[in-house]
Amino acid sequence: MKTKFLRILALLIVLGLSMFSFVACGKCQHSSTSDWIVDCDATCLTEGFQHKECSDCGSIIQVTSIQKTMCKYIDATCEYCQEEYYSKGLHFMLDSDGESYSVVGIGTASDKDIVIPSTFKGKPVKSIAQGAFDYSEQNGMWNRISSVKIPHSIKSIGKYAFYVRTATSTPLVIYYEGSSFWSINIDANGQGSLASAKIYTYSDSPKYSSWHYVDGIPALWDMS
Repeated sequence: MKTKFLRILALLIVLGLSMFSFVACGKCQHSSTSDWIVDCDATCLTEGFQHKECSDCGSIIQVTSIQKTMCKYIDATCEYCQEEYYSKGLHFMLDSDGESYSVVGIGTASDKDIVIPSTFKGKPVKSIAQGAFDYSEQNGMWNRISSVKIPHSIKSIGKYAFYVRTATSTPLVIYYEGSSFWSINIDANGQGSLASAKIYTYSDSPKYSSWHYVDGIPALWDMS
């Protein structure tokens, strides 16, 4: 609210200066104008605004808004709206306790690199349900996605949550947002389906077999 008020105040000041400039400089033809000068940057929450000035007298001759931008992610969280980056379209289900969610399917998500959020609708995401990311060739998902980022909030992974791919397919990459992936309660059949996966754990400093965030997206540390 405070940020929005300051933006409105700044716009009013620019408009006031513009009116004053026109009055103070009535004889200038404003034949030459500046490029756009940004007075207030746009964010994912609010529009920004910018103006042009007369290159001869300095009068403000045009003011316009700047459309809202996409979220700016820092370590998977937007700097402005605090939304956590995740693959839109994933199918979630409220758990029986009413206090947490489970990922139950890929839904309409089209990302090849799936990002599971740590929270959904204000509640923690605590499990990946049975068959949520079934890679069996029969259901057409075996070559649909390349990687999955699993948040530290996940406490359990169900049976065949990640089904074994075909022998000729590229191994699934798992980015775990924690230091010990196998501390998760994983169904015995789920463990078998992860046997061929490449699993990397999070680190905020360069380490082998570790990853970090780059613009909200998991990326392996370059150890070369």
